[in-house]
Parts: sequence; C-alpha cells; structure tokens
Amino acid sequence: MDPWSTLGAAASFLSTKDITYSQVLAAQKALKLLADNKDTVKPIVELCLACTTNDVYTIKELLTENKKLLNTVDSKGLTPLIYSICFHNKECVELLLTFNVDCNEPDNLVGWTPVMWATHLDYEDLIERLISFNADPMKRVGKSMKNAMDLVKPNSKSYEYYKIHGYMKNKLTQDATHGSDFYKSDVLLPTENNYNLSATDLSKLSLGEKNRDGNFVDDEDIMLDENFDKMTFNFNIVQSKQYFKFTDDSIRGIMDYVFKLPGKYHTKPLYPSSVIFQCLRYAEHKLQSEGLVKNLIDLYLTRIRNITDTKSGVVQFFGQKEKKEREKMKKKEKDKTPDPPAVDIVTIGYWISALNHLYYFLIRDSACNFLTKYPSILQEIISCLQSLISKLAFTLDARLEPLLEPCILEYNSVPDFEVIYKNDWRIFKNKSKSNKKTSYEEIIDMLYPPSYSEQMKPSPLRVIQTLGALLYVLELFYINDTIKQQCLSAVLYYIGSHLFNKVVSTKKYCSRVKAMEIRLNLSYIQDWLRANNLQPFIAEDADSSTLSTWKEDGFPDNVVAKPNGYLTNVCRYEGDKRNPMDSAYYLNPLFKIGQYSLQPIVELAEWLQVMTGIGDLEGLQDIINKFEVIASSTMVQCIRNYHYEVDEKKFSKTLKKWLKENSHNEGDEVTAKGMFYKGDTYLEMNCGQAFPVTLPRLVQLLHQYGADFKHVDNRKLIAYQPNIPLDMRDELETIVDESNEEHEYSEGNWNNHDNKDYETENDHEEEEEEGGKENGQLSEDDIGGNILFGDRENAAAPNTENSVWSNPGTNVANIDSTTNEEHATERGGKETSDLFRELSMPTTVARKTWQDDGNPWA
Repeated sequence: MDPWSTLGAAASFLSTKDITYSQVLAAQKALKLLADNKDTVKPIVELCLACTTNDVYTIKELLTENKKLLNTVDSKGLTPLIYSICFHNKECVELLLTFNVDCNEPDNLVGWTPVMWATHLDYEDLIERLISFNADPMKRVGKSMKNAMDLVKPNSKSYEYYKIHGYMKNKLTQDATHGSDFYKSDVLLPTENNYNLSATDLSKLSLGEKNRDGNFVDDEDIMLDENFDKMTFNFNIVQSKQYFKFTDDSIRGIMDYVFKLPGKYHTKPLYPSSVIFQCLRYAEHKLQSEGLVKNLIDLYLTRIRNITDTKSGVVQFFGQKEKKEREKMKKKEKDKTPDPPAVDIVTIGYWISALNHLYYFLIRDSACNFLTKYPSILQEIISCLQSLISKLAFTLDARLEPLLEPCILEYNSVPDFEVIYKNDWRIFKNKSKSNKKTSYEEIIDMLYPPSYSEQMKPSPLRVIQTLGALLYVLELFYINDTIKQQCLSAVLYYIGSHLFNKVVSTKKYCSRVKAMEIRLNLSYIQDWLRANNLQPFIAEDADSSTLSTWKEDGFPDNVVAKPNGYLTNVCRYEGDKRNPMDSAYYLNPLFKIGQYSLQPIVELAEWLQVMTGIGDLEGLQDIINKFEVIASSTMVQCIRNYHYEVDEKKFSKTLKKWLKENSHNEGDEVTAKGMFYKGDTYLEMNCGQAFPVTLPRLVQLLHQYGADFKHVDNRKLIAYQPNIPLDMRDELETIVDESNEEHEYSEGNWNNHDNKDYETENDHEEEEEEGGKENGQLSEDDIGGNILFGDRENAAAPNTENSVWSNPGTNVANIDSTTNEEHATERGGKETSDLFRELSMPTTVARKTWQDDGNPWA
C-alpha cells in the first residue's frame, strides 16, 4: 500500500486544533511505515525520520555520505530542516545549520519557509537561530504570498521577539503595499478616524506613514488611558478643563498625590508633569501670581531631587573605591547609621522623562509664555536635568565598574592560548600543573550545554546586557532622543575612560597579546552600538544650511528672550561634532558617539600591538601621527609598564627619549575631542566628568511626540498632550475640597458663607469663552495649524487690569463682578489679607451626584 495515502486518515485522529501541524504528524507516521522496509528505504526517508526523532548521529552520517540530501524534499514535500523545526529538535537544527542548509527554502506541502514554521509553532529559540543564519522572516512565498509576520500570534513569544528586533515596524510598511490589515494598527489605540484633527488644523500639514523616521520609540506601545481626556489641548489660549484650580492649602496634598503617581502609573511620567503644568496655567492666567508660579516649580523640582538623591545639585561618582573609603570613615567614627537605599535607574529614568515632558509643555505654551516671563524656570529645569542625567550615568557606572575588568580586560575569547613572558619564574610550575582535556572530554563538552557556573563566568555579553537595560528604560518612558543620546553617551564615556586608566596603570595589561584580546572584546560593544544606532531627528530635508541657522539662532537663550550665554550648564550649537561640550556632538549617530568614547582605549590597544615592531624614527613618527587622542606621555608610560614576551624585541631607548622630548596630543585641543584628564600628567582620565545638558529644540520635540511641519501622528499627538485623565482629575479635586474643608473648620467660619449656586463659576467660564470668540478670539477649530505651532507674539496674554491678585489691598466691593465670581475670594466686602484667606464652597463637590447619602449641602 501507498504510505502517503494514510495521511488523510491519520489526520482525522489527530488534534483538530492545528490542522497544519496534523499534516506533519501524519507525514511522520508515513515515514515510519516506509522505514520498516529496510531493503527499499530511501536515504531521504531515513534522514527525515532521523530529524523527527532527534537522531543526530544518523543525520551526520547520511549527510557526510551525500550532502545533496540536505535541501531535498521527501515524497510529501517536507525538508529535513522543517521536520526538525516541527518537532522542536534543537540539536538537529544546529547540525543542519552547520551543513549550510538553505533557511529560506519553502516546503511543497503548505508552502511555508522554515522560519514560518517556527513562527507558527512559537519556537522563539529556533527563530533566533534561523535568523542568525540569514533566514528572512519578511520573505513572502506561496500562492497566498504570506510571510512569517502573517503567522505571528498576539502576545506570543515570537511576537515579542519580532517586536523587540524591529520586524513589526517593517511589517507595517509591507502591509501598506500588500493590503494586509492585520497588525496595521494596535487595537488598544484609537484609530485616526476617531481622533482626527479638524481639516482647518491640518491645512498646512499632511498625514504621513507611521514610523517613517525610524525612531526608536515603539509607537505600538502607545496606549491611552480609557479615562483620558481626548480633547485636543490648545496651547494658544487657556480654555476650561485645560488648567487645574487649586488653593494654597491644597498644594501640599497635590504634591503628595503627584509623587504617588509612579506607584500607580508605572510607565506614565507624563501624568505628574501634566498636573503641574495645568496648575501653573491656573496660577499664571487666572490668579496672575508670579510668586505662586515660581513656588510650584521650586516645590516640584525639590521633591524630584529628594527622591533621586540629587538634593545638593552636585552629583559625584560613587564606586567601589569610594564605598571602601566611606566604610572606613564610618568605622573610624563609630557611625552605625545605615546607608540610604540606592536609587535605581528606573526611578531616575521616570523623572528624567517627567522633566522632559514638562519642558515640552512649557516650550509649546504660547498662552502664558512661561519661559519668556520666568527665565529662571528653564534654568532650574536645566540644572535638575543635568543632575538626573549624571545620576543615571553614575548609577549605571557603579554597576559596570566590577564588570569591566573581568569582562573586557581579562576575558579570553581564544581558549588554550598560552603566552610565556620574560621574567616569569612560574613558567615551569605552570607547565607541571597543565591539565589538558582528553579528546573524549572535549567531545562530551561539545555534546552537552555548558554548566551554570560556566554560563555565569564574566564575558563582554554582561556589559552589553547592562547597556541594553539602560536603553530599555530610556525607551520605556519615551524620553526624547536628544536626551536619550546624552544618557548613553555619558555611560560610554565612562567605559572608555575606565578601561583606559586600567590599562595604563596595570602592567599585566601592557602586552601585545593582551591588547589584541582587549580590542576583540571591545568589538562586542561596537556591534551592539551598530545594532542600536540611534539617530536624533534634526529637521525634515535638513542640510548644511539648516545647521548653519542653528549656529546663529541663539538657542536655547532665545527661548527665554535673553542674550546668548544667559543660561548656564547647557550646550550650544557650534558645529563641532567631535566635542561633547557642543550640542552638535549629540546629533551624531550612537555608533559614532561610541566610536569617539572608546577611541582612547582603542588607540592604546593599537599602540601596544605595534610598539615593539617600530624600528626607526620615521616609522615612529608615522604611527603616532595616526593617533588622534592618546598623548605621548601615555605612550611612554606604556613602554615603562610593557610586559615583554620571550624573544620579543625591546623598544629602542633612543626612540623612547625622542618620544619624551616631543609632545603629541598634549594640549587643549584634546579636550575638545573628549579627553578629560585628571591633573596635567595626561595619564589618567577623569571618569566622573559631568557634561552640560543639550536641550532638544521644539521641532525635535514636535516630531517625536506626534507632529512636525510635514507629518502628524494623531495617536501620539493626543497621547502626549498635558490632559489629565478624568478619574485623576476627580481625585485631585477631592484633595482640594478636603483641604478647603479643613481650612474652613480651622478658621471657625464655616457658617459665615453665603449660600451660593456653585454652578455659577463654570457657567461664567463658558460665557467668557463664548464672549472671547465674539471679541475676536479664535476657538480651537478656528485656530488651524497654530494649535500645533503657536505664535508666541500674537498669543492672547492674560488681562492683568483690575485683578484682585495684582493688588492685595483692593476692596472686593470695588472689583468687577466677573472677577469676583471667577476667583470667589471674598464675601460681604472684606479686604483680602492673604492669597487664599477666604474661599467659596468647593464647586466640584456641589456638582457631584449624591446617591446613597443624599446632598450634604441641602
């Protein structure tokens, strides 16, 4: 009988949950029937059956005899690789890959490639191995023209793998071409049709494709809270529900609530800044109180500094050496006070993002013009942001410090490579104790995975994992790319400078063999940088003329309408992409920044490799002229510490003397290349160097958070507005109401208030907005593109005439009734003696619907 005729019958007995996979199981049964006849069995049948049973020995034997079987299909159209994948036999897959099997060859049964089968069965480990051997998950095959992305199941391991490695972004681009609507948009997000801006708003803008800029922020993760206010926020005028009313008695409660938000909304640093921004709007536009605006900012930044342990404003690196000195000092002083818990990078990253969003709101707001009126606000944000970036970098540096030496300097990627050095008197002792593995032990090691202790040994991968953790935190909180670049740059600078200091000061690392190992280990970091090559946005169709205008526009001092140089601790654009003190440096791709940061240790390793091969002065001059950053003093120190091998030629004393007398790279010019030394010796770099902050420009912020001059992403535009979710607003209003009640009870004048309709205030606000439209103020729908790009000069400024807040001695009876109703500060003609001395009954409580307890004000 024909064994393949049993396929249809066998499939009926299998699980009906996966019809496709049941065909493979039936094919396996057919293979077993064919293999029973030893006389007529074909080699391809034996090979495919061995792949289903994980018989590595048989596979190797068959392929050694006939390598053509590698990509051959059996009678039903399945290849050996597909059989190995379907039965999740990792050893078979690895063996077939070593024989250079074709990873993109589809089967003739279903028409799927091997990576499509691995995706369908959700074998993440096999997907990774296949892609590393050039399998293409985007390749479309068969009549259906599907690829692996079309087979991904939501929330599966393969989905997470493809998402992390950027394949889902390519999926969106391919869908636009092939018409597939699966994964075209995240079901958790509002569609463009639901939250489109008005046609007038977008008269000068056009909708663009998602993720056309290749931004590292994963747009698929943007999710709006179900209670989020989806009304477009107007930065040009102050409208109702776009500021938050509070009293001076409620400020402390509001601040306490704001700093509890990270525990409730772990990945929403936008919320604290939204609350503070709306409070600032109320204090500036409605109360017209300069002191209250400054106090709010000061309280907010002070609390951030307390949480992140940057209270002093001066952040210093606290490594192992500093810890030992501190423990020694505490022991000497008999101080038993426990050290405070270390701040983790997630907490620091959260508040960096919060400041990033607050800066974005303030620079966009043209209704209140905070930064122009209060330049000190931007200066305080810059100082706090610089402290947080330094704290984040130093916290990660403390994690990297114990890893760098064993993982980069001591890790040997070439096993059993022994070097005999001069003056090494232990060479005979080492030889007597040499214990080489037998061939049998080597085979056993090859067949079995490494032990847990072997896997935990130091390697460059542990450094890469630490860098990956930092990048994940920065992307988790949607920090602007320019600020993200500075955080990564500070850590890369520490890695380069720390390794440089270790090699210069340690004799065992000053040899050509060790230099080759170090250079090889550094390539792991460079490969990671190449794979995560972040490129900050500059401008659409940017060219040299765009950057030349940046050099002359006076940013960021022009933001506060001050002359160039007014702000401190901030970078300005001078066009020097090599100098970390220039904002142009952080416009480089991340790989280029990493190349600059690691250049000192790379050049040092190159010098150690070629040093003893230099025979004359001309050769020495030619080599040192190729080094851009390391100084001649450093080269001389390496000559002193050099660990010569047996029969290795010594460096010429004449050349050494010449090198001492002729300085190279020992001046201020190397500082502009990122070489910051301790003292004047040019031997030890300053690992704790702090850098000024580079602020992102408005066009960069708009581009990343949903809009620029050519493209608008409505999802991101809504998600990154300073709107407060409705449930959060209710909780805040309750805090204000409770503080009002406590104030009234403490003043003893609970019964002295007039009965008033608490809807009057909101009714008046609506009338005020309608009146503004009649007097020439534009509504949100009439403003057009200015909602996104506000004209600060023509923005509506708050009316300060006849304001009760501008003249504390004014009698309420002489004030316009509109102002009296708006602020509700006095009753019965009393004079205002304090900013919030007398308050009306809270309107938010009066508007609530009372079901069980009845209306308490009745």
